[in-house]
Amino acid sequence: MRCWAVADEGLPGGGSCVRGAAALAVDEIRQQNGVATMILFDLRCKDGHGFEAWFRDGAAYDDQAAAGDIVCPVCGDTEVSKALMAPAVSSRPKVDPGQAAEAMRVWRKVQGHIEKNFDHVGPQFAEEARKMHYGEAERRSIYGEASTAEAKELRDEGIEVNQIPWLPRHDG
Repeated sequence: MRCWAVADEGLPGGGSCVRGAAALAVDEIRQQNGVATMILFDLRCKDGHGFEAWFRDGAAYDDQAAAGDIVCPVCGDTEVSKALMAPAVSSRPKVDPGQAAEAMRVWRKVQGHIEKNFDHVGPQFAEEARKMHYGEAERRSIYGEASTAEAKELRDEGIEVNQIPWLPRHDG
């Protein structure tokens, strides 16, 4: 088995170390599989020297480590282990810009319909919705501001309400 390791200790000559024919390993894998799928591990020798090495998969690392084929580029030690690594986690889902723009266009259309066809009652929304529900005010379509707790109370009373995020206007 072959490995390619890069030291993080700032060695003279660029800090690279290659064991055996490892320099050809990545090219060989690419030729065999079309495109290489590899994993990068942070490793440490028993003396605490840190370095990185690429492997085909976790099993390839295990095999090479057990065979003593992974060598610390700083001291030559073959007793190495994986160092703690942060997982590669995407912090944001990938969003298609075209779909996002279309969703915003549709949302603005819905918001425009509400603004045009409903009565704005502002922060008195919960009070006005109750008055209509209990027959104290004329039933009509309204919109305004209410907290999540107020909306839940209205639903608990059997008053049908919906909450939506309100987009800011861009018409200056």
